[in-house]
Amino acid sequence: LAHLIAQDNAVLLIGSELRRELGETSLVQQIADALASRIDYRQPERSLSQVAQDYETLLGRAALVQALKEEIERLEGGPAAIHQLIVDAVLPGTKVITTRFDQVLERTLEQFQKPYVRIVRDTDLPFFDESKVTIIKIQGDISQPDSLVITDDDIDDFVQRLPTISDVIRAFFATKTLIFLGYELTSAHFKRLFREVSRELKGFRRTAYAVTAQPLAEVEQRYWQQHGVELCIHEPVPFQERLVEAVKHLQRQPAPAPNPLATISAPPLPDAPYKALDSFTMADAAIFFGRQEESQRLTNRILARQMTLLYGESGSGKTSLLHAGVAPLLAGQRALLAVIT
Repeated sequence: LAHLIAQDNAVLLIGSELRRELGETSLVQQIADALASRIDYRQPERSLSQVAQDYETLLGRAALVQALKEEIERLEGGPAAIHQLIVDAVLPGTKVITTRFDQVLERTLEQFQKPYVRIVRDTDLPFFDESKVTIIKIQGDISQPDSLVITDDDIDDFVQRLPTISDVIRAFFATKTLIFLGYELTSAHFKRLFREVSRELKGFRRTAYAVTAQPLAEVEQRYWQQHGVELCIHEPVPFQERLVEAVKHLQRQPAPAPNPLATISAPPLPDAPYKALDSFTMADAAIFFGRQEESQRLTNRILARQMTLLYGESGSGKTSLLHAGVAPLLAGQRALLAVIT
C-alpha cells in the first residue's frame, strides 16, 4: 500500500467512524446520541442518518444544521494521533475521499503545512490541483449547510445531486487502489454507499483494502470478498504508524532510472499553431486549448462507466475533443486505447 501511495496509485477513503482512541465512541455516534437526547429519540436504530431524519422531521432543517454545528464544536477537539498519522502518510497529489463533514482533516493538513484543495460540490472541480492533496467530501461540509448529506433522504439523493463528483469518484474506483479506514463494515449505510458508487464498475476495478480492528463474522467476510475488498485486521493507529514509516522509507530511496522502452516522448509542436477547420488529432494535444474541463469530465465519465456515448452535430468538435483532449488523459491513466475509424 505504501508503494501505491508513493506512486499516486491509491485513494484513501476516510470514514466518519474513525475513533480518536482505542475503545472510544466515534464522533459521529457521539453526535447521533447527543441529537437523540435533544428530541427524546427512543427508536432502537441510533445511526446518525436515522436520528437526523427524525430531528429534521420534528424541528426542521435549520434546527438540525444548528444542532450539528453545536455538537461538533462541543465534541470534536483538536486533531488526534490517528488524524496526524493519516495526514503524515499523504503526499502531494494524494486523493482523499471522506464521508466526514467536520474539518479535522483540513486542520491537520494545515498543521503539517501540506497544501490541499477541498472539493464539496461539482462547481469545485475546476480547482482540482494535482500538486496538492485533494479532499473530496462526499457528504458535504459543516461550513456549507446546503451541501450536507446527513439524513436517510439525503443519502438516497446524493449521487443524483453530484453527478460530476460521482463520476470522478467512480473513475478513481476504476483506476486506483482503494484503502478504507474508519468505516463500520457491517453498516447497511456504508454497504449502500459502496454499492451505489461502484455499481457501474462491476468486475472492472482493482482489489480494495479495508482496515478494521475486529475480525468480522464469516458472512460479512464473504460479502466483502465477493465485492473485491480484502480485510486488514489491524488497530488503526499501529497500522497507520507502519504505513507512514513505509511511505517515508520509499521517499528516501533514490528514484529508479526510467525505462527507455516505456518512455513515450511528447509530440513536437507543429510549425503552425492553428488548425483552421481541420479536426485535431492526438499529435495536436499540445495546441488543443480551451476545453480542458470538458476533456477531464468526459475522461472521468469514460473511466466510470462501461459505455459512454458522445453525440453532437457535425462540426461541433467531437473528434477533436476525443483525440486531442480525452485520449492523452486516458493514456495517462494507463488505459488501453483502440481507435476505429
